Amino acid sequence: MKQKLLSILALLMMTATGAWAQKDTPLTLEAKGLGQIVIENPPAGMKYKKNNEEKKTITADDENDAGKIWHLNVDEGDKVQFFGNGTSIKSYYDMDDHSSTIIGEGTDCYIYGNIMSLVDEENFATATELTADNAFSSLFYGCTNLYSHDTKKLVLPATTLTRNCYSSMFFMCKNLTVAPELPATTLADECYTDMFYDCEKLTAAPALPATTLARYCYYGMFSYCTSLTTAPALPATTLESNCYNGMFSGCTSLTTAPELPATTLADRCYMAMFSGCYNLTTAPELPAATLADCCYMSMFSGCEKLNSVTCLATNISASNATTIWLNGVPYSGTFTKAAGMTGWTSGSNGIPSGWTVVDNVVLTDGSDPSDLKAYADQLCAVTYKRSFTADKPSTVCLPFAYAPKTGEKFYTFTGITLEGNEYVATMTEYTGETLEANTPYLYKAATTGDTDFSGTYTIPATIAAGTTPSGDWTFVGNYAVKTWDSAPTGIYGFSGKDYDEQGISQGQFVKVGENVSIAPMRCYLEYRDGAEDYQAAPQLGRRAGIELPQSIRVRLVNANGEVTSIGEEISVKREDAAAAGWYMLDGRKLSTMPTQKGIYIVNGKKVVIK
Repeated sequence: MKQKLLSILALLMMTATGAWAQKDTPLTLEAKGLGQIVIENPPAGMKYKKNNEEKKTITADDENDAGKIWHLNVDEGDKVQFFGNGTSIKSYYDMDDHSSTIIGEGTDCYIYGNIMSLVDEENFATATELTADNAFSSLFYGCTNLYSHDTKKLVLPATTLTRNCYSSMFFMCKNLTVAPELPATTLADECYTDMFYDCEKLTAAPALPATTLARYCYYGMFSYCTSLTTAPALPATTLESNCYNGMFSGCTSLTTAPELPATTLADRCYMAMFSGCYNLTTAPELPAATLADCCYMSMFSGCEKLNSVTCLATNISASNATTIWLNGVPYSGTFTKAAGMTGWTSGSNGIPSGWTVVDNVVLTDGSDPSDLKAYADQLCAVTYKRSFTADKPSTVCLPFAYAPKTGEKFYTFTGITLEGNEYVATMTEYTGETLEANTPYLYKAATTGDTDFSGTYTIPATIAAGTTPSGDWTFVGNYAVKTWDSAPTGIYGFSGKDYDEQGISQGQFVKVGENVSIAPMRCYLEYRDGAEDYQAAPQLGRRAGIELPQSIRVRLVNANGEVTSIGEEISVKREDAAAAGWYMLDGRKLSTMPTQKGIYIVNGKKVVIK
């Protein structure tokens, strides 16, 4: 009895040009056992090659109620390659004529190679452009006997797409486990509609780098892929009508949704996107301020484990924008809304009944956090990001009890000591589960880029930057832009990078000069009231009247008590040292190379004389 193996259901095959390196294997079916490949209504000009034999034209050799038929006997391991030259293949949905179908009798097949061999049999290896609508629509529709190869990939190299080009291409291919790469960054209407619908063994989706979307482009793309556990990133920020409609509906193994950064929505853009994903536990933040007609309709309907949603919309007046969007979610959870937004209703069309509602306050780096004062002693969602360089220290002072993530390190100020002729500020690693709000810290990021300090916090009763004193020195947190028009005597800002021409290394506290500012949520060091010199600092062993140093090096002590230093140092022997450009750490220039052991500045670098 015949079993459907493959349906070639494209409406039109076309020529294509472009460049795609190492895509030189034609579209191939490799038989897993004894059987027969049958093509119903083979299109004119279609060819095949079996086991590298001579290329032959496919011609019908029989006829039945479905139309004309071509047969090819295959044995285990036989490889059949297919070719075309832009020939027309009738659509599965063409009710006026018979469709063209490849079917099998009692055999399964691996599929791999470049699909563009059906477009241009000679130049398919470099073809990346589709030029006709419906190019490969429903090509493998319902192929339950189609299998992914362990090492050989199916290649879909087109970067220029057309309307409906890949729609329903792998519809109900229940044994497909690996999805082909999809490199296009600009999409076309309906290009991926239902592409992997009901591919129940597909565990991972391909990357989707597209930033320019089109109508219905991802509509139902992974619907009922019940083994799919992770979703690809979706970087587009401007959407089109129905672009994500039903994209992951019925993906019952999906636990985490991708970020949805778009702020400009379109009608039905997210409609039913995650409906029926009953294992989804984390919803993406929805940052758009203004909703569109039906944009979130049924979006999370049936997500029975979802207990947290953040929607920052301030205008939800569009028709059916949130109709049954949270139908069937748990009875308790947390809903985060835009600060001051009062237009939400209660229930499955708005905020679920029984959920805790918190406001979201956005803090912008470089601005003061005074907006949080309105939420004193209340639960509040705070959005705050700041850019750092991995393993390069900076100062932070946060008005909430942030919980450090893996790899992040925070240090508290212990004190300042004089060691030889160098001043050292000791910072000790903080080991608590959460930071103390309003407290100054030294911070080392785990990765380069934005650190996301966002979270839901109970806001302190008082929003005021705190201090950490030690002797005559104080580590001062700062929540407002603080500016010194003239140089203060005892204020030290933290240097986040090297300034070789000034003899300043990254990781030092540097004496503040005139016209200097320190931004909010940073910290600085202060000697006494910031205006005094070392008139009385016996704990440092200094004589009265000696000026404060120009810089203070930082020593870090980790959680195990191990000591490290930050700020570049060069260790040299006295006989190897140059005699020009020598300075004391307090900035005094020396006329010759020093004779005493210690740390100096020479040619903009720290040097240790031994």
